[in-house]
Amino acid sequence: MKRIIGWIAIIGSALLLTSQASALEGIGIQMAAAKDPKAKASQARTEAAVPVSDGGQWWVGAFSGSDLSILGDLTDGVRDWEDMITEIGGEGYSTINNVGILKGIELGCQFDPFNALYLGLESVSNSTQYVQAVDGSDFMTQNVTPGMFGATLNYRLSLAADPASRTSISIGGGVYHAEVGMNGMDTVMGVPPFQANFTGTGFGGVLAFEQEWIVAGAVGIELSIRGRLASVDKLTTTEVVVDGEVQDGNELGLAIGTIGEYDLLIPMDISTIEGGSGIRYAHADYSGVAMALNFKLYL
Repeated sequence: MKRIIGWIAIIGSALLLTSQASALEGIGIQMAAAKDPKAKASQARTEAAVPVSDGGQWWVGAFSGSDLSILGDLTDGVRDWEDMITEIGGEGYSTINNVGILKGIELGCQFDPFNALYLGLESVSNSTQYVQAVDGSDFMTQNVTPGMFGATLNYRLSLAADPASRTSISIGGGVYHAEVGMNGMDTVMGVPPFQANFTGTGFGGVLAFEQEWIVAGAVGIELSIRGRLASVDKLTTTEVVVDGEVQDGNELGLAIGTIGEYDLLIPMDISTIEGGSGIRYAHADYSGVAMALNFKLYL
């Protein structure tokens, strides 16, 4: 019995010494931070950033960046006009640009240190795709301005997280809405100046790699690289402005008309597209990649 009591006393003394050492170490750290302004600032940043890595926290963000989309028929159909006109002896040139500006906002919730859901709303604005052809006194012009709006629900998995940074991947899907403005004229075919906005809706998904840094308390900066798979396969309108006058009632579609080896972007009546041979709806392919900078505020 005396031996057991002796061992208990030894263990108790060791635990007491350990707790006293921890307390002294904590006091030493605080004293060092008080003497060293840099250490004090570092400690304050760490303490302020700790809640950001915890669960059950909401955030809002605003992002912007550069986008590179395939666009598909919206660029190929313009370029083929130039190629065909040049082939038949006319003078044609086009301006094609697949780069756009990405902008958006997001609202999310961090359920625990590694799992989160967020709703993203984004838009992509592209440059005007332009073609002009001249053949003697005849000429044609066509301007196509693509735009896209998307709403996605995304799951984010944090691969590594600490109070100051987070590395994660996200996957999600949702609805994409395309709006394509078109204007032009053609003296050869007797087409007067016209203007129309074609719209359509499709579905798609997104995969992103994200690196976030906490810069000041509940404020974070995130750099992301995202890949998107999205396409709108039917673009239509019921309103066209011809020679400055609004004409509605007939539904028009943005079509691809095949002439030989050329796929030409042409506005057409819906009945002609759906019943004609060598004609189909033009596809707005917004699959591509983007790089964005996101400013986030944790609530």
